[in-house]
Amino acid sequence: MDSADRTPSEHMEVRFEGVHRRIAIRASDWETLRTKIQRSAHLRLVAAFKRFCAGCDNMPEQAFRRCEGGGFGRLEEFVADGVLVIGRRGTDDRFQTFYTTEVRVSSEVALLVQQPEAPRQSLLPLENGIQQKGTER
Repeated sequence: MDSADRTPSEHMEVRFEGVHRRIAIRASDWETLRTKIQRSAHLRLVAAFKRFCAGCDNMPEQAFRRCEGGGFGRLEEFVADGVLVIGRRGTDDRFQTFYTTEVRVSSEVALLVQQPEAPRQSLLPLENGIQQKGTER
């Protein structure tokens, strides 16, 4: 989502919180993460957010890494299946907060697709097994 799509009055809300870390995301970015990406990517991101908030300092680069070419400051990003959640960390007295600045969904990533329900298995012919069992010699 481009920053121009956001309203100027939109504030960040804390979505995940741990003992000393938390993640703040705008409502529009949160809605994008909840509805416009594949469920598997959403679950991977939520797991990475929770791990980050729990205080994990050595997350794998496939999930959390420093962002290439930040203009100033240090940009970092959470990554899952072509979805990037980019932001900066800030620290106050008690918390280190990851402020999400942008959510990018790769054009190669297929948008949310409803998985077709698997066909139900037909009832097994249990009566045949019982009948055959009685006829064995």
